[in-house]
Amino acid sequence: MNQGLFAKIKGHDLVKKKLFQSLEKQRLAHALLFSGVSGIGKKAMAFAFAQKLLCDTSSSCGECYSCLNVEKNTSENVLFISTESLNLKLEDVQDIHSFVALGTDKFKIVIIDSAEKLTSKAANSLLKVIEEPPGKSFFFFISSEASKLPITIRSRLQTIRFNPLPLDLIKSFVSAEDWMIAASQGRLDRLYDLQDQKELRQIAIDLWKVIFKKGVKAQIVEFPVVLKKRKEALILCEYWIQLLRDARLMIVGEMGRFIHGDQKSIIEKIAKLSVQELDCLIKKSLELEKNLRSNIDCILCFENFVISLQKTIQSWEKCG
Repeated sequence: MNQGLFAKIKGHDLVKKKLFQSLEKQRLAHALLFSGVSGIGKKAMAFAFAQKLLCDTSSSCGECYSCLNVEKNTSENVLFISTESLNLKLEDVQDIHSFVALGTDKFKIVIIDSAEKLTSKAANSLLKVIEEPPGKSFFFFISSEASKLPITIRSRLQTIRFNPLPLDLIKSFVSAEDWMIAASQGRLDRLYDLQDQKELRQIAIDLWKVIFKKGVKAQIVEFPVVLKKRKEALILCEYWIQLLRDARLMIVGEMGRFIHGDQKSIIEKIAKLSVQELDCLIKKSLELEKNLRSNIDCILCFENFVISLQKTIQSWEKCG
């Protein structure tokens, strides 16, 4: 049996089994929330299930007219709501009302991506159609931050939780360096970012060595232009946090859980700090990450971080 889009989904066997059983017993809720971190297959699962509901043979054949249209996102019975803007607007919800109101002998399926971006007005407008849905309609809400969904919406959805993909599973179908797979934390979107931004890791390592070089002044640390971009700046910051995490693991003898195991010399140097000093560095790095997310000038964030960090290190040396 082809199973269409289901055959392309990696992992989440328990989720698939639960959905299949609910459908067979006619206990599948008409409004589902697929919750979990990004890049693990929630949207793919929603489209796969839409394909099963609409398949002309009811078996997810992946080859019939309906299955092919769902896969190409051209099905007249599937409404996919996504947006690049900050919020899902009232206009999007009005499209949903119009879509489900059109009668059909087949299911009408609404897939709402990044559902946590629903505005209060949009959420309120959506309540009625969720509470009193047309008989042959299903709603799939997809969110990586389900706690941000309006409680009025969340309380009316059946939540299906998706876990990050096992690293061994990712390793079986993605060709990537071990540190990339470990750093992905089970998220394919993060892994692909790491592959695309591989040079950032070397920049992170080189900068780390400069920052911790004795006597270096913050004002002469040069940060590459690429770090003006928030996405790249956050990836680099994450590398630093991971190095500190690895050092913490080294202190407690958990080297097998390293992310950057090929950078053992740097990790050993960091691990010579006391636990209190290391925790202080971790705290400062997490503050840097927070500042990078909210500040327009990423380079300024790095410069302020280095100034604060070096003052702290100097105080340690005086006390040492």
